[in-house]
Amino acid sequence: SAFGGMNYLRLGDDIAPNIEVLDASWSLEGVMGSLSFGYAVHETARTRTEVFGGVRAWSLDVETEVRSFRASVTRTWTDPIVGARVETEISDRVTLAGLVDVGGFGVGSDLQWEALAEVSWSMTDRIALVAGYRYLKLDVDDDGLVLDMTMSGPFLAVTYGF
Repeated sequence: SAFGGMNYLRLGDDIAPNIEVLDASWSLEGVMGSLSFGYAVHETARTRTEVFGGVRAWSLDVETEVRSFRASVTRTWTDPIVGARVETEISDRVTLAGLVDVGGFGVGSDLQWEALAEVSWSMTDRIALVAGYRYLKLDVDDDGLVLDMTMSGPFLAVTYGF
């Protein structure tokens, strides 16, 4: 199988402790996309288990401001990823799926990994509505960009199958 996805990221926060000199803000904006190819290692009438390998590309603009001092950095990199996913058909139109992957390995980022669970409802033979929960951890330290962050939460998506 072949699968992938694209995400737009726009995150930020203001930090305002009781001491005015420590007021700060930060922002992160960019895109993350992945493309993977899988191979079924176990398959029944309703369940499919795959292992996969691929790449996840990042392009991020990160900015930090403390009082009137501002620093920013822009980085783009691509990491290898490997993982596994399981899909189980609950009915002709509803599927449950889970995925885990790990990547980076010092190629672009030091380490990244994700886990997600989702339920999809097939509207047509090719289009489905998907709802789920994603947890993604990223650790990168590259020439001025130091990130150790976790992004997690629910998501909604529309998928198209070929």
